[in-house]
Amino acid sequence: MRINLNEIPEIGRQYYFDRKTSELNEALEDLLGQRPYEVDFFIKPLASGTFEMFGTLKAASDQQCSTCGEDFQFDINCSYRTILMSKMPEDRTGKYVRVQNVSDLQNDEIETYEVNGTSFDAGEYAHEKITLEIPFNPRPKVKPNGDCSLCEKSLKTPFKYEDPGFEDKRTPLAGLKNLKH
Repeated sequence: MRINLNEIPEIGRQYYFDRKTSELNEALEDLLGQRPYEVDFFIKPLASGTFEMFGTLKAASDQQCSTCGEDFQFDINCSYRTILMSKMPEDRTGKYVRVQNVSDLQNDEIETYEVNGTSFDAGEYAHEKITLEIPFNPRPKVKPNGDCSLCEKSLKTPFKYEDPGFEDKRTPLAGLKNLKH
């Protein structure tokens, strides 16, 4: 869903999207499937060509545990504060300062998001926000004793694949037997 930023009044405007309103269903289909979601944000004009946006995002995504490989539902619940600004042309020698890594950004800091002209794509923004909330190695919630809530194994020690029928009979020096002087 595209929002024309020039049509937002001085006092700002509230936006709410979910599975029932269906404006973002197509944009979030690959991440969430048919799971419910809620995207709620408020956009308010600041200076010429810049807008402040803050809101919350709630969703759930099907993921595989990076420890045991079992499927689980990863819950996403985040709030954000973002400055929407027009893309700045950058000449060959120009430099534009921004956070280069998500880990450089503190939780209470404001993000920046560049928009083309005066059109803001809410579906693209929500898709990017959800993608960044899903960790590289997803894990389900951990019980108070440190065990995985799915497989009941302790997450305090590294996971080791256990196959009772496999025995590695090779030794590091076994390859030297075939060498001749």
